[in-house]
Amino acid sequence: MKLTVLGCSAPFPLDKGGCPGYLVEGPGGQVLLEAGPGTLSSLGSVRAYASVAAVVLSHLHADHMSDFLVLRYALEAVHHLGLRSEPLVVYAPAEPAALFSVLPYRQVVRAEPLDESRRVEAGGLSLSFLRTQHPVPCYAVRFEERGKGLVYTADTSWAESLVGFAHGADLLLAEATLMEREAALGGQTGHLTAGQAGRLGAEAGVRRLVITHLVPFYDADALRREAEDGFGGPVEVARPGLEVEL
Repeated sequence: MKLTVLGCSAPFPLDKGGCPGYLVEGPGGQVLLEAGPGTLSSLGSVRAYASVAAVVLSHLHADHMSDFLVLRYALEAVHHLGLRSEPLVVYAPAEPAALFSVLPYRQVVRAEPLDESRRVEAGGLSLSFLRTQHPVPCYAVRFEERGKGLVYTADTSWAESLVGFAHGADLLLAEATLMEREAALGGQTGHLTAGQAGRLGAEAGVRRLVITHLVPFYDADALRREAEDGFGGPVEVARPGLEVEL
């Protein structure tokens, strides 16, 4: 299993990179995880649009899904060129219903609703989901393949359920939106502090921690230091192009 970071800024990008977008590669293909602004151009430089096995959108806030609306057109083009014949399945929360309803597109995209009972097989990977603490329905994702585990927190405030969900993962990709001084704000907005991301990794016993969902005007090194204080070990900061092999 391999993770490639396509974008990691939120809720907007500045001069480098884009909003959340990640490619998770298994032995049978690639799963696109999130599709924030800038994802599509980065994805085009990594894998052809035709080869994506499935898309997972943790929730339907624009910084996580707006490029998917453009990806639909790219998929129509590859169908027209004969490079793909089957529709792409996108898994996403069914709410807000008005946003979920725009995900399907002609004969090239089919949308399937997410919930915690769902199990998905895509790209040779097994995917499971956990509802997180966020203003709209949002799901953390666990990818498993041959005993290896990658867990993505998606957007969430602190929840004990995340500790069990991420337990023993080889890699935890955790949002670190806020500084520790803003912990109270995290509970209101549905986001983790960098320190909480580190604490989550420590309590879950994960082997490696990468922090993401980075607010552009915060100092990345300061976020990393706070995450390392919570984790008790080295922490990596996501950046476009970062590749992690599991």
